[in-house]
Amino acid sequence: MKKLINIVLIFIIVGPYARPAGANLSLPFPNFPKIDNHPTGIVWSIKLIDDDLMIGAENGLFKMVGAYQKRIISCESMEAIASVTDILDIDNDIALVNSYSSGIYEFDKRKGCISGKLKLEIQDLHRTWDIGKNSNYLFLTTINNFYALDPISLEIMFDLQSLVGAFRQITITSMAYNENSVFLGVGKGGVLEINLKNFSLQTYTIEEYFDGASEILSVAATTTHWVAGSDSGLYISNVEPGFIKVPGSSEIGGVFEILAKDEEVFFIANGIYSLNLQKASIFEVKASNYLTDNIKSSSYTGLEVDRERNIYTSTGKTGLVFIPMRSGSLSYMFDLDSSFKKGNEVFFEAKNGNNSIYSLGSSDGQSYDLDNHNITQVKSLTGKKVSDGTITYDAVHKEIYKVVNGKNIPIFQGDILDYFKRRDADYFTVRGVGLFTISHDGAVKVLTENNLITNRHVNCLIEYMNTLILCSDGNGLLVVNKTTQELKRLNWFNPTFIRGAAELMTHSITVSTNNGLYLVNLKEETSAQLAQEFGVFDYDFEYNSVISHENTTIIFGDTLGYVFQNDYLSDLFSSGFLSHSVVKLQAMGILNPQSKKIENTINRINYITNEMPHLILASNEDLLNMEFSVSGPLDSDRKHFAYRLVGFNSNWTESKSSLETISISNLIFGTYVLEVKAVDKRFEIEQPITRYKITVLPPFYLTNEALFVYVALIIIVFSIGFYIYLRNVSGAKAHGEKSARNKVVALKDNSDSLQRLLAHKQSLMANISHEIRTPLTLVTEPLKTIVDKLKDEDSKKQFEIVNRNAERVTCLVEQLLEIERLSCIREIPSHSYDINSTATYVVESLKPLAEQKCQHLTLKCNAKGSITLYQDSLQQIFYNLISNAVKYSPDTSEIVVKVWKENDFVMLSVKDQGPGLTQSEARMMFGKFTRLENAEHEKGIGLGLSLVKQLVKANSGFIEVSSEPGKGAEFKVILPAVLKPSSDTETAYEKEKQDDSLKNDSHVYVCEPEFEENQPILLIAEDSEELREFLHNLFKNEFNCYLVKNGKDAINAVSRLMPDLVITDYKMPLKSGIDVAKFIRADEMLTHIPVFIVTGMNDKKSIKTGHDALVDEYILKPFNRDILFKQVKNRIVLNQKMRAAISDSIDNDCGFDFMEGVPKLAREKDQRFYLGLRACFEKYACDPDFNRSKCASNLNVCERQLNRKLEVVVGKSFTETLKAYRVSMAKAKLLEGFTVTDVAYECGFSNPSYFSTVFKTQTGSCPSEFVAKSELMRDA
Repeated sequence: MKKLINIVLIFIIVGPYARPAGANLSLPFPNFPKIDNHPTGIVWSIKLIDDDLMIGAENGLFKMVGAYQKRIISCESMEAIASVTDILDIDNDIALVNSYSSGIYEFDKRKGCISGKLKLEIQDLHRTWDIGKNSNYLFLTTINNFYALDPISLEIMFDLQSLVGAFRQITITSMAYNENSVFLGVGKGGVLEINLKNFSLQTYTIEEYFDGASEILSVAATTTHWVAGSDSGLYISNVEPGFIKVPGSSEIGGVFEILAKDEEVFFIANGIYSLNLQKASIFEVKASNYLTDNIKSSSYTGLEVDRERNIYTSTGKTGLVFIPMRSGSLSYMFDLDSSFKKGNEVFFEAKNGNNSIYSLGSSDGQSYDLDNHNITQVKSLTGKKVSDGTITYDAVHKEIYKVVNGKNIPIFQGDILDYFKRRDADYFTVRGVGLFTISHDGAVKVLTENNLITNRHVNCLIEYMNTLILCSDGNGLLVVNKTTQELKRLNWFNPTFIRGAAELMTHSITVSTNNGLYLVNLKEETSAQLAQEFGVFDYDFEYNSVISHENTTIIFGDTLGYVFQNDYLSDLFSSGFLSHSVVKLQAMGILNPQSKKIENTINRINYITNEMPHLILASNEDLLNMEFSVSGPLDSDRKHFAYRLVGFNSNWTESKSSLETISISNLIFGTYVLEVKAVDKRFEIEQPITRYKITVLPPFYLTNEALFVYVALIIIVFSIGFYIYLRNVSGAKAHGEKSARNKVVALKDNSDSLQRLLAHKQSLMANISHEIRTPLTLVTEPLKTIVDKLKDEDSKKQFEIVNRNAERVTCLVEQLLEIERLSCIREIPSHSYDINSTATYVVESLKPLAEQKCQHLTLKCNAKGSITLYQDSLQQIFYNLISNAVKYSPDTSEIVVKVWKENDFVMLSVKDQGPGLTQSEARMMFGKFTRLENAEHEKGIGLGLSLVKQLVKANSGFIEVSSEPGKGAEFKVILPAVLKPSSDTETAYEKEKQDDSLKNDSHVYVCEPEFEENQPILLIAEDSEELREFLHNLFKNEFNCYLVKNGKDAINAVSRLMPDLVITDYKMPLKSGIDVAKFIRADEMLTHIPVFIVTGMNDKKSIKTGHDALVDEYILKPFNRDILFKQVKNRIVLNQKMRAAISDSIDNDCGFDFMEGVPKLAREKDQRFYLGLRACFEKYACDPDFNRSKCASNLNVCERQLNRKLEVVVGKSFTETLKAYRVSMAKAKLLEGFTVTDVAYECGFSNPSYFSTVFKTQTGSCPSEFVAKSELMRDA
């Protein structure tokens, strides 16, 4: 309370005239009486908000991020608020700032300025001191009041003074809160607890709860405890309502500031301390005692701790002060006498057990107590008697002596620069010579000669393993190998002026230089600087400045002496590699294209949760300046940052300092990512990367809007052009239509003329054929008779000549007629030829002709089966090719005829040993009337090969010839096994094989040839031709067999044929047997058909798949033919018996009665079919024209399917079923009293006579007898 009252009085009375007074006191820690060149005045609040250090002070609100310092002003003007007593972080965008003199303001964290003021209906708003917030309320305190406000509407929900008037005289010194309660420190009144659920009060008085205290100075809250600081110590809340005093807190004095960080508590008393809540124990933050020793604790006005446990506080004299967390590893030597730490004194350890070091001069020396940090005078030790054999050094006369019988015997004299006494030997350097060693017996030895040390002082010498580490004044650290006497410089350690060094721990030494203090790891060959974050604030050090004493190392700087605890320092130094620094954007400016001035535009960055901050630049905004700083107040001059613009350059660029502006200019449109990270070369650690997304918009002419305009213009231009085109075209359209009509008429006339000419040509050729053949017959046949009767040889020869020429004319006429006949080949019927027998017949018929020339004619036929071609085609092809080979081959030559099959094609080859053909002859030889030069001696007119080509082409085949002059020729013909009519320009061999199976699974109903009615239909689907033929031979005597070779053909056939049973292979082309089974089971019209799968797939998965598809039998290959035959036959017989049973179950005295209810059928799909049929009969049976065709159309099936399904389900044909239904209707109407004539016509019969005949056939009695019998039965 006294502290707060004093601060308020100072502010009210002296505040307007106050000036910071920090220059009179030298601190080892960084302190800031001025920030951004503005005096802070008294600092009242220190808060870390998003790693930004915010300082609320007498002269305004200040912000510090590393080297960046700024006094916060209004976003709308250059004015700054004053007397900032508290700062409260609200969310990602806003923090609240309390001004004791003017109210509460909003601080825009993105823009970095004061954006507005809260409008509060509070009378003493100008006297608010602390602000706070939980999830439900906003809290304010004034000197003597407390308010709880709604955070949204700012309506006052609780007012302490209005509730309890007796508390008007209290003074609120501090506030703490959590989700359920608020604690107020009220000085001598103790502590007030306000329950936020019902705003009830609980008072904790000094007398009852705070033993030994006279007033409460501060309070704080963690998630589990309340903490209160008094003038006599520290108290924490107990399990029961109340407080207990922390053991040992009475010795620390009054607790003026308390800061709760998570579950750890920091506070200021006569030092800076931390409190362990679980153990209720207090730990002092070392090195902070200097502050509390020299400055009254009551002058402290703020306390903050960052995540690395660096401490921030302030005093009236010094302003803002930073205490590094790692400074806990050391203490300081202040106000040292210059004779102790400077000059050429010799420092050594005491051997009397005192924890002290000594400095000896020409007179009395001094001692520094490492425990109490005191300097005391000691008597000179120079007069102490030295024992014999001791080696001594006289620094004044530059001589080295050995004591012999109490006398100094010189053993070396020269220009000695440095002398070091070690346990095993002494070492010294001589200017211009090198490094020497002296053993205990006085032997002097040159250890190394090197100009690196001959003209330089060596300020230290450390023995490390088999080497000596020397501190050179200008050449850095030197290493001497004791064995090889080699001397070299440690190049990986950069400093050159080494002031001193001492061993810290194994492999590690402490080295002081002219530009800082370093820890050097000799094993890892690494080094790192001990600077401000370790509490070391000197950069230059004294010569011979490092002294090691047990676990303590002392380093003398220009301003301070540092006392390190070696083990603690080593641990903290290792943790230094875990420290992180963040690079933060502090300001941003964009060049205004109009004014050509840089304008502050940091508010243009769009911050979205879980996304990168996003900046959008216009295409004409060519220059962007972004000012970044590295977080952390310590050693900001030794930190810097690196950046790169991904999308423009992937290389990192390093800044020169921790606060620098990046300029980005002339970016083309697109999206970039600016990445920034801190760089601290003292620590090998990868720092976190901060990213900013930058989007440069394209110029208007490249935007989507411009693209839309371009498209619109193109459409308009195209529309205009198209309109002009249409206008021009429309003018010519009438003329064009008229011309087209004329041309169509002309073409039609030409077409009709051509048709007439073709018809006339065919008629003419037919007439010629008849008229020429008859005379030729009358010529040739009598000539033969005359030749046989002639005995005169000369006459006989003459008649033979006439006969041969007549036969030649006959042959010519036949070939011409054959070529003409091929033009109408589509009208010629096709014929199936047995390949082997036809080839054999032709070859055998031509063998006599070959034998006449002693030729060897051979047939090699490997083709079985038949081929379907147009009539007489195969014989003529064979005959012409073989006869040509015989005709043009020399005597005794060999002619080979080959016939074989490849897939669905029959291949013919005729190879001879004739004169052969050139390439040009081969191309022209298939023309009509073509005769080659080498064929002049042979008879013929050149139509044979032309006829062959026409026949091959007409049968969708292909012919080719391969030959070389003098090596004979080979003619190869390729014909489809089954004739497929094709165009004249495209043969079956030249195009891909087409799939004639179903294109989908929909029903295509095609009329099939009727089978024998007394035999069941068996569908066999098998891709193996041999097995398919085997199954056909097995079942053909007792079944109507229909064969298909793939699944799709099977699906098509089963829909058309409605077979009694299906035998299918498992794996087939296009569709499998499983697909066939699923198709059958899915169709209501087909589901009754049994399915047998005959396969070699005997794995469990395949068998399970078959049964899942509801196949009736799964038969494995090889199978027994007799067993398979019986299985098929038995299943069909069983189905027939089931149909008979179903028919019997629904028969009555008239054979079939639809009126007696619905029979229960075995299959659900058969049941649905029956119900559909019944519904169809109910709707249409009264129509006399109703027949099987109309019923099938109504049920969406073909007539054949309908009949087959009725035979399966009810065992009757459609006609029988319809008659039975109509008779059932008639019986019901007769019993209702209708006349026979009316019943006949109403039930769909054509006349009463036919009705009576049908009725008697169905029931056994005529209609009148049926009525009479029914009446007698009813009367009985």
